[in-house]
Amino acid sequence: MAIISPPAWQQGGSYGARTDRLSVISGLLSYPGASGDEATPLRVRSGVKPSYQNQQLRVAAQGTPNMSVQVSAGFCYVENKDLAGYGAYTVVNDGPVNLPIAASSGSQYRKDTVVVQVLDAETLGTVNSGSLLVVQGPYAASAGATTRGTIPPNSVVLADVAVDAGVTSITAAKISDGRQFQVASGGIIPVTSTTLPDHPAPGQTYYLTDTDTFVYGTLAGTYTNLLQSAGASAIGQWQSKYKAGDTPRASTTTVSADPDLAGIPVVSGGVYRLQAVLFYSAHQDGDLRIQWTAPGTSTLRWHGHVLATGSTGTSGPAIYDAQQIATVYQPGGADATNTPILTALVNGTLVAGAAGTVGLTWAQAASHATATIMRQGSTVSLQRLA
Repeated sequence: MAIISPPAWQQGGSYGARTDRLSVISGLLSYPGASGDEATPLRVRSGVKPSYQNQQLRVAAQGTPNMSVQVSAGFCYVENKDLAGYGAYTVVNDGPVNLPIAASSGSQYRKDTVVVQVLDAETLGTVNSGSLLVVQGPYAASAGATTRGTIPPNSVVLADVAVDAGVTSITAAKISDGRQFQVASGGIIPVTSTTLPDHPAPGQTYYLTDTDTFVYGTLAGTYTNLLQSAGASAIGQWQSKYKAGDTPRASTTTVSADPDLAGIPVVSGGVYRLQAVLFYSAHQDGDLRIQWTAPGTSTLRWHGHVLATGSTGTSGPAIYDAQQIATVYQPGGADATNTPILTALVNGTLVAGAAGTVGLTWAQAASHATATIMRQGSTVSLQRLA
């Protein structure tokens, strides 16, 4: 191999489509960032052009679900993998396209996959085309055992469609987004925290859509979390959640997220101070149980300054210490009603095991028909320390 000559756009030059692809499209797209790509330096990242709420080439159920899906308009960049170094194609879908899903089995399950494919007669076969396809997956005895079918060459996956036994329509819940996104070189690529490329280009920035966080690649091929979104505070800054209204929960001991006091973003490896002031009311036989959620293998040491479990408003305070997130403490109630407003003070230190969010979950300590109420004015705050 050698320098491709003449270069694209040279005065009076004559060159093939490959030169255009490499110079105009591939040369402007970002590095793919996957292991092994250094062995083929002309490779690029295939993917869909990002947009507001990533609507481009989105696979969705029909307004009235049936055995078809709809693919929205959008741009897609598809790398030629028939021959190394042959560049990427731009595929444009200029309007909604309906794709039929093959009839389901009466007793078995499968996973179908919606893809964009490019065929190029210069590198393989005799056809030049771009198309949307549904790749039918093999049948399996259960939904959990399904796998994708064989994805054709020069394809970009848009979505997986779960086709359960005996179904006659595809609902939104059965469609899993499979798109990866691509931008011009130097642009910020949207990905999830679980789909980050394993070999990022130094300085390449990624926006983690599931954690509202920015990271960038280093010379060592790892990621640094110094670029934060507006939500994930930098060192020394506080971020807080305020409870705007009362939330009652009765006859349940199953903790669930508080609608106002959850969703505080943290970054992987970040160290945070946790502080909470919780106003609550509870029957003395129902009490309150609280628990914290945090991403990955996070560790949290915390304690609560509250009434003892099952106590009345005249009892003294107690300290509850916990070494694990899953450990709960149960402040006491007040009396045989849930009218008095009590206070629980929480302090702790969190080391985030992954990027994600932290939040309060709670329920009754013992199931009781008189509701336990998390009161308006409660707050949960995190301050990043390191």
